[in-house]
Amino acid sequence: MAGEFLEPIDGDVIVAPVELNSFDRLDSHSRKCMYWQTNSGTHEYTRGSTFEKEAWLSSVLLQWGVCAQVAEEFGRPVGSVTYAPPSNIARVRAFPSGPVGSDAVLIADLHAHPDFDTKARKDIRSLLLSAVVSDAAKRGVRALETFARTEKGSERLETEFRGSEAKRHAGGPLTCLQEDEFFLARGFEEVGKDPEFPRLRLEIDGEHLWKADVEHALDQLIFEANMRPSAVNSQ
Repeated sequence: MAGEFLEPIDGDVIVAPVELNSFDRLDSHSRKCMYWQTNSGTHEYTRGSTFEKEAWLSSVLLQWGVCAQVAEEFGRPVGSVTYAPPSNIARVRAFPSGPVGSDAVLIADLHAHPDFDTKARKDIRSLLLSAVVSDAAKRGVRALETFARTEKGSERLETEFRGSEAKRHAGGPLTCLQEDEFFLARGFEEVGKDPEFPRLRLEIDGEHLWKADVEHALDQLIFEANMRPSAVNSQ
């Protein structure tokens, strides 16, 4: 089904931190999804209000600092990521592969707009992940962790939420939980085993401070080269 984001991206995608005065730069899913901020003991999807999500973001911003990044093309949001100390993310208690390491920051919601094709979504998420690694390294964070879904976990969520309210809102947990292969291909390792929702970890050493910046810049250049229409096609 056609959507407003189906046109080819021309490479003018930037990633920027979400500040107290820029909450409205997030897409509608990110402004209302409270999956990670609540804990029902299950994977039940929680869609709150923009007020609830903004209150959570503001609280973490004031206590800890920047906890979200947004990817934009010409001012329109095309993806976002939220991350914070595990004590600020209630849903961590629903995962048997926890707990998150005391020295780690948890990557929660990382997604790109669903109307993009698979490659474009991966490119956007890679840009966002690079921004988080860079920010974490500069702040002295020792590791990043996340909970991801295996193929078995994806099948479970598809079955549980087929036709549900969650499914109608950008995929619910299928949007909030990313596939494990995405993170494993980018240096994360499995540290909390689970057949459906393993816990993955990326150690941040001294090299990450410059590597993250370089890789983020390279990702941006590669993304722009891949997504910009060729001169031949534009003639």
